[in-house]
Amino acid sequence: MDYLPFVSLQTDLDQLSDQTETVRLMTMHNAKGLEFEAVFIAGLEDELLPHRNSKSSREEIEEERRLFYVAVTRAKSRLFLSYAKFRRLYDTFYYTKTSDFIQEIDPSLFAPIVNDPFSFLPPRQKPRVKNLSRESKKHYRIGQQVYHEEYGVGTILSVDGEDEAARLTISFQNGNLARIIGSFVKTEF
Repeated sequence: MDYLPFVSLQTDLDQLSDQTETVRLMTMHNAKGLEFEAVFIAGLEDELLPHRNSKSSREEIEEERRLFYVAVTRAKSRLFLSYAKFRRLYDTFYYTKTSDFIQEIDPSLFAPIVNDPFSFLPPRQKPRVKNLSRESKKHYRIGQQVYHEEYGVGTILSVDGEDEAARLTISFQNGNLARIIGSFVKTEF
């Protein structure tokens, strides 16, 4: 009778020895209650932490802040925080905004940043500049809420083309990210 609960709670971390030098990758949720000499937290960008799906209510943002605090406090001696200056989504580069959570940390706690020779390299492809006159003629726009029969409600992240034939990149509230032709979504629901 005790076998099934024991097996379901087992993870690969249970098999590791404390003497073995390893790198452990885990989500912030799984780090609760553990401590490590050094902790690296990557992706500290707005819409990743706090996640864009959590920005709808104050309570959800506070839960994301608590999760970040848990991750930060897992470090015994060294903590490394990082974010990308720009990201690529399909065929488009876009510049990111640093997470507000980083900006809430006292700057005196940060070590001086050593000049990074790669810090000023631009993306290989320049970000696209939108033609504002064409933008007003589009049937779909970035940030617009749409409904898909299978995925539900989502927000348009990018539009490639015009009218019903436009290819849309949509972030759905259920966590799915999909590229869908405009004729398969509803704008009024």
